[in-house]
Amino acid sequence: MFGQMKTKSLFIRIFCILVTSIIVVLLSNQTPDFQHLVKETNKHIGKLKNLNYAGPNVQELQPELDEKYMRRLGFLPVPRLYPIDLPGNVTPPVVVTAVTSGSWKAAHGFALSVRRHLANSTLVIYGVGLSPDDNYDLKTFCNCTYRKFQFEDYPSHVSILKLHAYRPIIIQETLNEFGMVIYLDPSVRVTTPDIAPYLRRARASSVLAWKLPSALPTSALTHEKMFTYFNTKRDSYYFHHMVEPRNLVAYNTEAVHQHVMLPWLQCALTPQCIAPIGAQDTGCNFEHKPMYRYSGCHSYDASALNVVLGRLFKFNYGDYVGNETFFRPARPGGDAVAGKQETSTVGGRPLVGGIVGRGGGGVTVN
Repeated sequence: MFGQMKTKSLFIRIFCILVTSIIVVLLSNQTPDFQHLVKETNKHIGKLKNLNYAGPNVQELQPELDEKYMRRLGFLPVPRLYPIDLPGNVTPPVVVTAVTSGSWKAAHGFALSVRRHLANSTLVIYGVGLSPDDNYDLKTFCNCTYRKFQFEDYPSHVSILKLHAYRPIIIQETLNEFGMVIYLDPSVRVTTPDIAPYLRRARASSVLAWKLPSALPTSALTHEKMFTYFNTKRDSYYFHHMVEPRNLVAYNTEAVHQHVMLPWLQCALTPQCIAPIGAQDTGCNFEHKPMYRYSGCHSYDASALNVVLGRLFKFNYGDYVGNETFFRPARPGGDAVAGKQETSTVGGRPLVGGIVGRGGGGVTVN
């Protein structure tokens, strides 16, 4: 029914253009010429088709990064690209995470696992919207470089935590500072000190990431308007496996700086790109077949990252997707070591399960 109405509307427009063309020719005091009339009519019909099917002007929609954010995030005429000289108190690799109120307890176990298996690494933890008490406790405990994320330095929508717009900001801040980062979610636990093979793989492609457990394609979890912002099409991502930005390794090469981080941040700092009107992260419908159809759920910063990676690597996700990992999800209810609880002290106070002065169940790691 809708298709018939659309076709009827198109024929009506063509008829009106034909009549208008005849009138224009008659009023121009020129002898009507049939071939000229057909030529003019076809020209107007062509314009009509372009109007109907060309879609929005993608150049006008393409987000741009404000100059003040460009400077703050290291997008300068001469950027700090890998390799860079690090301060004496920084030992690579640099492990980075972001902790919110929902991941505060998990972060203690994460920090312990990093210190156990990557003892010589530099650990940087960002507190994202934590209470003053949680900020203090985590800073006291973590034996790390602790930073409070400064929401006031960025657009207001960055404070909507479910968008995770803060994540590419944190990754870029640390890439600009250290030249490389291992960004891990605080819900995981590092399981081995032997990460050299993963770093070599990451250096080869400048970025290493891991697929979603569901192995869904990018097209299934990305709103149509985001594809429009990036001047690309959904069908290009039908078989492009989606990766998680929660865990990745990146080197600040020219390719990553200009073709991953810059467009990812341009989208993250533009609310209409990272969270288009109509986008939501609930009510997913995965019953649609084939699986590459849009599920009705949008993954915000993850969607933007995957669109960017698809473009850069020409949809060859195997170039940057890892199979094995050097981390695992935290076990439900906390991790234990042979049935024992791990205990240490901070300032002479007992630290049980990584929580200072809180009591309760502990968090330990393997």
